[in-house]
Order: sequence, then structure tokens, then C-alpha cells
Amino acid sequence: MSEEFVTVSGNKFTSKYPILVIGKERPMTYATEIIIRLNQGVDKLVIVGKGRNISKLAAVYNIVRSKLRDVLETERIVIGSIETPTRRLISYVAILLSRKM
Repeated sequence: MSEEFVTVSGNKFTSKYPILVIGKERPMTYATEIIIRLNQGVDKLVIVGKGRNISKLAAVYNIVRSKLRDVLETERIVIGSIETPTRRLISYVAILLSRKM
């Protein structure tokens, strides 16, 4: 298997690419941020949603995918879980987006 594009240590996500963690904002806010970053010259971008925000991640992904169908490519998707200090597991999904060359 190839090298992972995102790693989790504790409750933090790290990557060699810029990361956008989906939180409490509206999906269109995150979609706009992704489009702005891609227009500024970022070639690859990681978007991450965890727990209840996984469904919002899917909504953001679908918005961006519909707007940038000819420009955007989905390289990899990683599904995993993080263990909290109380030993509870929280699921996450990370998607590596790239600009088509």
C-alpha cells in the first residue's frame, strides 16, 4: 500500500498537504474555502470530517465536485477512527483532492 496522506496523533490531523477540517460552519462556507484555495494555486488539499461532521463532509464534497467536475480529482479516501481519552472511538473520513493537470 502506498504512503498515507494523512496521519492522526492524539486528536490532531497532520499531512504534507493543506488540511481543511469540517466543523460547525455551513457546507457552502467550506466549499467556498476549497474553491478559493484551489484558485490560489494549491494543487492538493485534504478535507477531513469526524464524528457527526462526516455527513457535512459528504455534502461539501458533493458541492465542490458538482462545481469543479472538470478541474477536480479525488485521489484517495481514508476511513478510520480515533480513540478518545475515555476510550470511546470517533470515526473520521479524510479525502485527498487534487487539481487535474
